[in-house]
Formats: sequence, C-alpha cells, structure tokens
Amino acid sequence: MSVPAIYKRGEGTINSVYGKALLKSVFDSYGSHRKDFKFTEIYTLYGLYLSDFEVMTPLETEAMVYSSISCLGLGGPGNWHLRGMGLLLGVRGKDEHSEKVK
Repeated sequence: MSVPAIYKRGEGTINSVYGKALLKSVFDSYGSHRKDFKFTEIYTLYGLYLSDFEVMTPLETEAMVYSSISCLGLGGPGNWHLRGMGLLLGVRGKDEHSEKVK
C-alpha cells in the first residue's frame, strides 16, 4: 500500500470519529506543531493501525481505543472517541450542518 493510499484510509477513519468540524479544532490545538501531529495521527495512528479492520470491526476498534484512553484519564480525547462510537452505532448529535439532534 502506498503512502497516499494509507493517508487517505486514515483520513476516512479519523473523519468518521471526529467529523471535519471537530477535527479542525483538534489539530488547531497543537499550535505550531499542527502539520506534524496531523500527519502522524492520520498516516500512522489511523492509516496504519486504526483503519485496519481485518481483525476487529470499526466499532470494536473504537471500543478498544475509548477504553484505553479513558484508563489514562484523558477526558477530551476520550469524549471524542465516545462520540465516534455513537456515530458508528448510528446515533447522531449536532454536527456542522445542523443545530438539531438527528
């Protein structure tokens, strides 16, 4: 698999967890390191690891990631992944297109 293909696979997965509106604010929180963290998260974490659904389903992957992050006491990222699990289960809340819960 090529670097662009892995990056694209990672983008699809990370967008399904965070959504484009929230993802921008997540990356903006890294300040001057934004580009480095963005590449690392999209290519390495999501593209190579969290988008590989050969062993676990997307929902199982989110459950594993959420529980791991929660055990570390990282509230913000844990909440983002809890939201991602909700999206995978079909629950939709407010998004960038609407103020209503769907």
